[in-house]
Amino acid sequence: MILIPLFAAVGTYLLVYGRRRQRMGSEFAQNHGFEIDSTLERDLELLLNDSFQLRERKLARRFGQLASIVDGGDVLMFRSVEALDLSQYGVPMVTHHPRVCASFQVEQNLDEFFLLLPDGQVQSRIAARGPVSSKAVEAVAGVAASCGASHAISVSLAAGQGLIYFEPKVVGGEKLVDVETLYCMATALTMSLGTRRGA
Repeated sequence: MILIPLFAAVGTYLLVYGRRRQRMGSEFAQNHGFEIDSTLERDLELLLNDSFQLRERKLARRFGQLASIVDGGDVLMFRSVEALDLSQYGVPMVTHHPRVCASFQVEQNLDEFFLLLPDGQVQSRIAARGPVSSKAVEAVAGVAASCGASHAISVSLAAGQGLIYFEPKVVGGEKLVDVETLYCMATALTMSLGTRRGA
């Protein structure tokens, strides 16, 4: 019986949390004169899951429940839920995380998945892949500093696509300034690591 009010509280929190993120997306789009384009949801979901699927055996990564897709030209901003299983020991450990993401095009030869911490440390999300390329780290660290990032940043580069999102210490801790920071970073990364959409 103790779990019933707990689940109710969590459900209420997620509902409020989702609505707050939706308002942030709308406010961001309005501030920049961008449009929210729901027609992109299916194609973007397919692109994300095709580009960022993990080739390592037993590992898994999927994106779903895309919403509030803001067409910012060379950058798409959106909300999504990421299902991620990085367990290397054969026991599935799938976690589901709500994300505020920025996607953009990058060079085809880039293939990285890492976390850049606020103190500058770099953590490869998949140890078997070895060290993260210095080119990617330097580019992301440079734009994180210039754009004023204050949270850990997840970076995925694969199949000509780039994806970044913050991993704040408190779930749902992103604010409108963080959405602006993500857009700033993604826009800069299209210049240092990628190409313009449609090029």
